[in-house]
Amino acid sequence: MKKSLLTASILAAGLAFSGASQAVVVASSTLNVSATVAVDCAVTTTAVNFGSLTATQYSTASGNVSVTCTTGTPYTITLDGGLNSPNTGTRSMKHSVDGVSLAVYALTSDIGLITPWGDSGFASTYPWGGGVADTSNGAAQPHPVYGQASATSPLTNLPSPAGVYSDTVNVTVNY
Repeated sequence: MKKSLLTASILAAGLAFSGASQAVVVASSTLNVSATVAVDCAVTTTAVNFGSLTATQYSTASGNVSVTCTTGTPYTITLDGGLNSPNTGTRSMKHSVDGVSLAVYALTSDIGLITPWGDSGFASTYPWGGGVADTSNGAAQPHPVYGQASATSPLTNLPSPAGVYSDTVNVTVNY
């Protein structure tokens, strides 16, 4: 009987120690994580190059304005009058050598060259056309720019002198 009692005591002590060594104390909490997604837009462009112009024909060309904004952001793309707009409702490229001669061009948002693309209602440097509105899907969204040019001066309606002509148009994304 002593042997059984001793075995039972050893067994009980072993179980008691084994239970205590396996008991785990747990403490828990939560970790809050947050961020604010800012409304943001970026814009890139592809140039409109009319190539060689003649005094008797119009030349057409296209470029692109690509906009990437935070998903769901409504925006409007506007194009100003350029550096050489003589305030006649036309845009003009300036002769690179004489710095005076102009060649007329137009920029539109449609391939039919009907809807002038300007900044009416925004900066109004080119109020003869409005902006192009869209809502972002989070990816780069292309917006074609269509153009038509002539080697004609908007001031005299006469052919412009031969040479290289250029202009710079500011693209603004209003969001």
